[in-house]
Amino acid sequence: MISEKPLGHGADTPPPTTDKRPSSFNTSITDVANSNNYDEGEEHVHDEVLQLARRLTTQSQHGGGLPPLFPLHQEGPLDPNSPHFNAKQWAKAFFKARTESLEGNPPKTTGVAFKNLNVYGFGSDTDFQKTVGNVLLEAGTMVKKLFHSKLLRGKEQRVDILHDLEGVVHSGEMLCVLGPPGSGCSMFLKTIAGDTHGFHIEESSCLNY
Repeated sequence: MISEKPLGHGADTPPPTTDKRPSSFNTSITDVANSNNYDEGEEHVHDEVLQLARRLTTQSQHGGGLPPLFPLHQEGPLDPNSPHFNAKQWAKAFFKARTESLEGNPPKTTGVAFKNLNVYGFGSDTDFQKTVGNVLLEAGTMVKKLFHSKLLRGKEQRVDILHDLEGVVHSGEMLCVLGPPGSGCSMFLKTIAGDTHGFHIEESSCLNY
């Protein structure tokens, strides 16, 4: 006969394990994957900041109209041409310079809303899209317009550029405008920026900043 012994306190048979902790092997794989992703992200950010720092430094050093953001010590952590360049320190110095330039005022930001936006201009049948190749032809056309502006005004026709555009861009958002040459992308950006020289906005158009 087989005697049955109840399981309880002091029983010889241990209770089944319920430990569901991940093994050290799985944990190490996860840690390595996260570490690799973090390193790749850090490297990408470093490269982006480095390219920005080099562009701004080049523009300020070669008469691009931009004053130096902050003093650069050669071979220092803020010098983008130095092997010791530190993206984090450069970003902190950039933010500090930007804050000091505001003199305690909040940064200027705005949004824009537009509705029934219609933009048009006037042109003749001989007008063409300006490119590098035909810039000399455009110079001759400008001379003719200068001496015969009144005569040409009667021959020019209205050219509709933007038609019933509607949209909202909130403060802090980025607007990407895509389109082939001549589709009015630059004209739209000029319109919302207030640079309307050379074209007209219909009175029924609504722009709110």
